[in-house]
Order: sequence, then C-alpha cells, then structure tokens
Amino acid sequence: MSAVANGTLRAAIDTETVQEILHRYGALRRYAEAVAIAQDLLSVVDLVYPVTLRDIQRALELFSAYSAQGVQARDTIHAAVMQNNGIRAIISADQHFDLIEEIERIDPQDFASELPP
Repeated sequence: MSAVANGTLRAAIDTETVQEILHRYGALRRYAEAVAIAQDLLSVVDLVYPVTLRDIQRALELFSAYSAQGVQARDTIHAAVMQNNGIRAIISADQHFDLIEEIERIDPQDFASELPP
C-alpha cells in the first residue's frame, strides 16, 4: 500500500473490495475498524470501478468456467471488472487467480521485493 500511497504504483479497486472489508471486519464485530480501513483505502486509491450488470454477466461466465477449480464467486466479480476495464494484472496472495487464464496474478511478496528500499 505504501507504493500506492507514494505514487510508485497506480492501483484500482472495485466497489466489491470495500464490501469485502466491511463484511470481514463486521463479522469480527470490529465495525469502527471496518469503516476506518475502508476510508484509508479510498484515501490512497483514486480509481474505484463500479460493479455493473456487464460485470455480473461476465462474472457468471467466469464462475461457470472456474468455480469447480476453486475460484470463489467474489473473485470472479473482481476478475470480471478487471477484464471489462482492460486490466490484466492483480496483486493478490490468492493463488486461485492463477487459474483464470485472462488474469496475471502478482504475489504481493514478489512485488514488494522488487520495490526500491
């Protein structure tokens, strides 16, 4: 996140990313922290894609193709938003993104090791 905050990396998220933060921290009953983390994310990421009907239609196709291999529904939504907006690479520790042929996953540790100190 420091690479995004200092302008070394231009990042984009979709609205589903914020929902995931709220859902996860909400499940832990850490409501104030959920809001704070989501707000912090939005303060450094200046490009937030909506999830559109076109994205949902593509997510259904991706889910049909990849769910049996372990790709989760929410990640097909991220992948669909990426594809529909011309984004090919995702920085994620979630290895199941490797299964989606149209997506290139970059491991966060590999990315961090390539950044200047």
